[in-house]
Amino acid sequence: AAELHTRGAPLRLRLSHLKDRRTGYITIYDRPEETTDSECSSDYATLHFPHQTVDELWIDGMLDVLPLSVAVDCLARWRGWLKPAGCLKIQTIDAQAAVARLASSDNPLMMREANRFLLGTEERPRRVLWTSETLGSLLASLALAVTKVQPLPDGTFVLIAKLDGPAPSTAHIEQLAKQLA
Repeated sequence: AAELHTRGAPLRLRLSHLKDRRTGYITIYDRPEETTDSECSSDYATLHFPHQTVDELWIDGMLDVLPLSVAVDCLARWRGWLKPAGCLKIQTIDAQAAVARLASSDNPLMMREANRFLLGTEERPRRVLWTSETLGSLLASLALAVTKVQPLPDGTFVLIAKLDGPAPSTAHIEQLAKQLA
């Protein structure tokens, strides 16, 4: 990703499983087998950037598919990439909106797809269903303060957070991951 960044410009990363580009971001996909030479891909569980080098980090849909203990470890590591005035932006499916949409639908196809997402399948087990409150609570335990929550019409929400104090210790992060596993 370093060769895609213009020196002096803000470093804005987007980690996503969605194969679309967003202006102003270096998008890193989680599926190396599906990328071309002009795209970046990586395993998010092992991806590393230098400490305090990223101005904005947009996690787009990734928390929906990570097991909770892995999500905690990733969020703690990603937090370290942020510059002191950096911003973490997370877009994820809103569990409350998903359940409400399912409850109000009479479309069998939509209900089947919603059930597959909410309950999981053999190929892709259900991971975590987030609300802005549960995600905000997790971020607070990682010394990240939520500054904005914006529900979107597609049933997702965007949560924006900034650093809020020193990084938690490795022992704290390990304890948190164990509690949530």
